Amino acid sequence: KEGEQSGKINWSGPVSLLKQITDGSQSDAKAFYPGGGTGVLMEDGTLVLPVQGENDNEPIPMIIYSTDDGNSWDVSKGTPPAKCLNIRITEWEKGQILMVLQCENGQRVFESRDMGRNWMEALGTLSGVWVNPHSNIPLVEILRIGALITATIEERRVMLYVQKKFPSEENANALYLWITDNNRTFHVGPLFVENDETKTFSNSLLYSDGALHFLYDNGKESNRSVSLARLT
Repeated sequence: KEGEQSGKINWSGPVSLLKQITDGSQSDAKAFYPGGGTGVLMEDGTLVLPVQGENDNEPIPMIIYSTDDGNSWDVSKGTPPAKCLNIRITEWEKGQILMVLQCENGQRVFESRDMGRNWMEALGTLSGVWVNPHSNIPLVEILRIGALITATIEERRVMLYVQKKFPSEENANALYLWITDNNRTFHVGPLFVENDETKTFSNSLLYSDGALHFLYDNGKESNRSVSLARLT
């Protein structure tokens, strides 16, 4: 029932995925780091995680994926353009992985339909997240995507993401939930209003059993907390 504890969850210890990468899919990257954002469980059961590779101090956005429930992992054969950070991924159409990246020339969207072997710019997709600031780095940072997921709500497939508004708009320091079916886009909120004392450092969305949840890390650098809010 609502408000009652549903049971205890036991978590296993952390497991290094590097040791589970198959020999045939080794990458040229010399180091791997968490890519940011959340992983994706695709319609065919494949698990996909964003990973930030590094080679000669150059960041390499990529994915790793597992088709056997996480027992072994493969590294994507291809990568979007280098020097891109803050990876966010989701599955839009079946088998289509969308990747939002913060690059030197703005915030871009790329797509792959072959598990990362080939990537191309997804022009016309997620039009609200594209930022081409002509070297206006603060604008790229302000409009950076915090969370990105795909969900089916009332029989309509939509993408949901968390983003601020342009600095010139009202409540520009607030985080909003944006919803799009790739034809129309609208926002609700604010979800959280930042000020000089309190900021958000990262956030995530989860849609499960008909309920949408918002998880966010907020506070000061020296005093941070993680909060979970149910949005629906």
